[in-house]
Amino acid sequence: MTKLYISDLDGTLLNAKGELSAYSRHQLIHLLERGVHFSVASARSLSSIKHLMKGIPLQLPVIALNGASISSLATGIHDVMHVIDEHLLNKICATVQEHGLRPFFSANDGIKHNLHGNEQVSCITITGDEHKTKNLLSILRDQYQDQLQVQHFQDHYSPKKFWIMIQNNMARKDYACLALANSLNIPMSQVTVFGDEFNDIEMLEVSGVGVAMGNAIEALKQVADEVIGTNLEDSVIKYLLANS
Repeated sequence: MTKLYISDLDGTLLNAKGELSAYSRHQLIHLLERGVHFSVASARSLSSIKHLMKGIPLQLPVIALNGASISSLATGIHDVMHVIDEHLLNKICATVQEHGLRPFFSANDGIKHNLHGNEQVSCITITGDEHKTKNLLSILRDQYQDQLQVQHFQDHYSPKKFWIMIQNNMARKDYACLALANSLNIPMSQVTVFGDEFNDIEMLEVSGVGVAMGNAIEALKQVADEVIGTNLEDSVIKYLLANS
């Protein structure tokens, strides 16, 4: 039976520089040419994923912005796009600015991804120090807990920098993995996913095999079926070479 493999990027497939190592890049191309069904699921935007994966023949749609979109890397066309209700945008922006922070938008024209556009917005991103972002996080969750996903996490590459991502409630990696597998007629029992952070927990829980990185948070390791080496050891690619 056909198997599907889906990997997170930062802290999982990528190294400490936020890149694919030369080894991982070479072997991933080899795996894809062999016909392995592989995709990625990331908090990154589609344009960022496209830049990282340049030269890699990914044929399957990729999951971007924590599940807000499922899109073709080659064409930029979205199979799925979850946006934030327009009537909430001004309220959210006012709240963010009151706390001395600046919102950034990932906007969508219905076909391709555009940063800072005035089309439908799929994600609002705020960056700042831990104190400011945690204060804002508490207020946003109190105000929008039934309407929006609000996530807070530390930057992988700049530890003093923290992120808040605000999205539609349907923008979740587990929902996106289910949708991608369904579109390929692959049961979730045949899906293996790799992750390292809080936003990967649900997709590990719904997959047939959930794999946590050695550098993953403890909460993720507790729900994983397997724990492998770290992202500094090309561990995702080595797992694929051994199991696909």
